[in-house]
Amino acid sequence: MRTHLWLIVILLLGLSLGMVGYKTLVLHFDLIPHTRQDIWEIEIQVQPKSDNKLKRLYFPLPTASDRIQLFDITRDDHEYQYSELQSPLGNQGSWVGRTNDKFKLSYAFKLISREKDYGFPAHATLPLVNSENKQWLQLEPLPDRLEEEIRELESTLFSPGQNASDIVKSIYYYISEEFLDTSQELELIEAIREHQANSRVKAELTRLLCRRRQIPNRIVVGLVLVNNSSQFRPLKPVFWNEVYLNQKWIPLNTSRDQLGRLKRNLIDLVRINSTANWPPDDKLAWRFYARPSISESFDPAEYKKTIDDQPAWLARYSLFQLTHGTQYMFRILLLLPLGALMLAIFRNLIGVRSFGIFMPILLALFFMESSLWFGMLFMTMVILLSLALRRAMATMHLLLVPRLGIILSFVLLVLLGFSLYNHEFSLLPDYQTNLFPVIITTVFIERFYIVLDEQGWRNTLIMLANTILIAVSSYLLMSWDALQLILFAHPELLLTIIACLILIGSYSGYRLAELFRFRQIQSDAPAEKP
Repeated sequence: MRTHLWLIVILLLGLSLGMVGYKTLVLHFDLIPHTRQDIWEIEIQVQPKSDNKLKRLYFPLPTASDRIQLFDITRDDHEYQYSELQSPLGNQGSWVGRTNDKFKLSYAFKLISREKDYGFPAHATLPLVNSENKQWLQLEPLPDRLEEEIRELESTLFSPGQNASDIVKSIYYYISEEFLDTSQELELIEAIREHQANSRVKAELTRLLCRRRQIPNRIVVGLVLVNNSSQFRPLKPVFWNEVYLNQKWIPLNTSRDQLGRLKRNLIDLVRINSTANWPPDDKLAWRFYARPSISESFDPAEYKKTIDDQPAWLARYSLFQLTHGTQYMFRILLLLPLGALMLAIFRNLIGVRSFGIFMPILLALFFMESSLWFGMLFMTMVILLSLALRRAMATMHLLLVPRLGIILSFVLLVLLGFSLYNHEFSLLPDYQTNLFPVIITTVFIERFYIVLDEQGWRNTLIMLANTILIAVSSYLLMSWDALQLILFAHPELLLTIIACLILIGSYSGYRLAELFRFRQIQSDAPAEKP
């Protein structure tokens, strides 16, 4: 290798490892953080409207209770004045200032939650109307068609002589068992007719049926914490109900089969009279992010505090200074050079051929966003099903772009079918649909059949096995939590990866596959005479 390349490699390694050593040995930062599952980090971001008016911005906050413990609260107020309003219906944070869309106000905290059984009474009488529950019995007039649907539904649900507990149970089991979950925002009358609704519509129907039977009912807006990733994930508010029986409020969640109890992953934010009251201010953009927190030895908030206390310039330029949503994006992007290094090792040192240059890296990201088993199953299923489709399109003599569009639609249909089947039979309970299967699989299938037409089945299957081998190897490396956190805490290690790629790229000797391929020639060569 040329001398100047060695100098560049040494320089890159020196800069990279020197900066890591400076942060760990001099600034005393941790090198390898460890994840923890019993503490959650949550960040609420508020984006005000840009009208340059003095305004008070409200946002919901969880309330500390015997079920939820809050700590390590931090805020990014900019020039806004912060205050907090406490209420039995839920706490609210408030910022006062001139609205400006250049700022994203953030409120971050940690919490520990636990499951709680509130108990559901076997018998309860209708509560007396008083000042405490009167507002939770109010009913608004319904359109004639909806009123007819509700009355017909009530005639089938209720029977004479039922006590309040039996009425609530009838409503709960009807909605939780007869209604399918959907992400669509259906009208109430459509949901009743089609027997499908999201948590918002289910909560609204529960409220309506309870109040028409003189049972106080209110709607809870909260979050569902999903413990399937160590990274920050955006959350959408969900809705459930509380009914007033035997002088206490009892939770009723028809979307998650919870009667009289709340699991630890449900965090209540605020209680409202109707879903029509949410969101309270449509001129604000609220975003919620959450993830399992980091262990006792390391967590992002504590790491950021350590950085802020350091006067060194290197400490101020850390990815932990960014918002959690941006951190999640860079957490993924920093894995791409790692995948490129793995690909270079396989192609340039081992001599393994694959489909495309970056296709194994994209497949590895696909496995990370879903799971390894789902990715393998989905790829196998789509390749087998698309065989007939590709053969049929070959007789049509279509151009490239329309052909890719047909394959894209076909992959989407397969994904839709699998999602519905998985929802019905819970084949993969933690699976969440994303865009990676659709885009990556479409490109992969087209490339697969081009190679098949040009090189035949034998070479194509060998390249397919090689591609999957590289993708799985990259997935195992890129999904290593400790390595992810090291790269995120010390992004200067990218210089080390670049140095390794320079070394691999300048290698011009035999690859391992070539040594194995030509081993017979070497063994047959005559021995050199002394």
